[in-house]
Amino acid sequence: MSQDTAKELCSRADKLFDSRASAQSLWQELAEQFYPERADFSGERQQHGFADHLFNSAPITMRRDLGNAISAMTRPSGRQWGKPMVDDESLQDDDEVKGYLDWMGGIQWRAMYDPLAQFVRATKEADHDLVTFGNAVCSIEANKRAGRMLYRTHHLKDCAWQDNGDGVTDLMFRRMKLSARAAKQMFSMAGDTLHESIHKACEKDPFREFDFLHCMMPAEDYQYVTKPAPKVKAPFVSVYLDVTNGKIIREMPSMEFRYVVQRWVTLPGCQYAISPATITALPDARMSQVLSRIIQEAGEKSVDPPMKGTEEAVRGELNLYASGITWVDREYDERLGPALEPIMLGKDAGLGVHLFERLELAMQNVFYLNKLSLPQSQGKTAYETAQLVEESLRASAPLFEPMETNNAALLDTTLAVLQRAMAFGPVEWMPDKLAKKNVTFSFANPLHDALERAKVMQYQGMAQIVAMGAQFDQTIVQDIDWRQANRDAISGGGAPAKWLKPKEDADAAVEQQEQEAQVGKLMGAANLGGQAAESVGKGVAALTGQGKKAA
Repeated sequence: MSQDTAKELCSRADKLFDSRASAQSLWQELAEQFYPERADFSGERQQHGFADHLFNSAPITMRRDLGNAISAMTRPSGRQWGKPMVDDESLQDDDEVKGYLDWMGGIQWRAMYDPLAQFVRATKEADHDLVTFGNAVCSIEANKRAGRMLYRTHHLKDCAWQDNGDGVTDLMFRRMKLSARAAKQMFSMAGDTLHESIHKACEKDPFREFDFLHCMMPAEDYQYVTKPAPKVKAPFVSVYLDVTNGKIIREMPSMEFRYVVQRWVTLPGCQYAISPATITALPDARMSQVLSRIIQEAGEKSVDPPMKGTEEAVRGELNLYASGITWVDREYDERLGPALEPIMLGKDAGLGVHLFERLELAMQNVFYLNKLSLPQSQGKTAYETAQLVEESLRASAPLFEPMETNNAALLDTTLAVLQRAMAFGPVEWMPDKLAKKNVTFSFANPLHDALERAKVMQYQGMAQIVAMGAQFDQTIVQDIDWRQANRDAISGGGAPAKWLKPKEDADAAVEQQEQEAQVGKLMGAANLGGQAAESVGKGVAALTGQGKKAA
């Protein structure tokens, strides 16, 4: 980093923004067709004439439906859709560990869904950006004035990022335009250095806007300017620059990369992803607008067709309004043709309607809208239903797997920020078993519910197959661990976890039942064979664990 750090950072940002010019042109085209509210990549969005280039709402409606479905399917309201868990299988059933993780997850959930955190608003905006552009940029910050978390989704036109050698984003430039009043409020921490022109503008013209730039990058690539480098080694640094005046306002270390770049389908060697839905549907969306315009014009021509009049045969103007009279020359011979007749150009408007309906069905398929519901199972066998469910899940996996990865990134960063803020208390509160263990998240949503319900159908299908085989060989039944299969099917069916006994208790009850059965057999044998009571007593004692004492 050179001496003129602010100038060099601005130069780097300009190069990164310029290098994605082609992507920004594509985003503008996608926004115009599917998300006109975001169609301001190449200029300011105009309120006058908004979306006046569109003739039907089908592409916008499909983008909206898929964006809403992502939140409903992967982040269902009213339930904790992401729960902390340890990646060590030997600790996943440990009561102490489970209790601590549940308590920690509750604190994180309340922090995320605090109204001041604006988590729901930010993630909804990100969902629609993902559907339209394949990218979304969210920031996770600590709102120091409110003492809360703060989630924001930023416009893609303001963000340019770069990945490291591992394909992980570790460099972000974000452009901001703030009024003098907003800048003074935002940069009010100790050590912030606002330019004198901003202070003067606050007094005379508080709504005058200035250009700012936020940069988050690896700390090893940066040298502090306004203050000495911190003693604590942080992996990242956060820098705010006043672009208008070429001045660094704030530079702070950061233990986390506070931006979460969500992506749908990535391309090799490119940090910007694509949306397979809008990329594929773009030609159909263009065609649907053209067809809608043609169908609209055809309908207008059918209802109010253009007129053809014979020169000098029609006297005066054509009065085609209600009760209007158009005069025809009395000497004109109608055998030569009507003096006035309509031109019927909209005779086959139904053809355009048919083509439009085919385009709409194709776009529904591209947007996965026909794959979001499970197939109907009425009249189907358990095996057939299981196959249909499996096929439906395979079809929807390309949609939901990347979204779940994005949700995991949000949860991971939130957890790290809360741990840094001591939201979970001192480190001593954490069980020693969790030391140096990675905390991940398990997800509960309709997709995972469907995967679990598939176990019920698999269980039913297996039972049918075993029943058929047992007609020829009774030993086939011994090939199956029926207790484990039954427990998995019960859990997959949605039964509450507390309905099932812990496996250890169930095993103990089975063992006791087997012992009682053996005792009954011995007693029956003694009665039938006239064995001595002493022999029976020894057998009973051996089964009940008292053999050594009796001996």
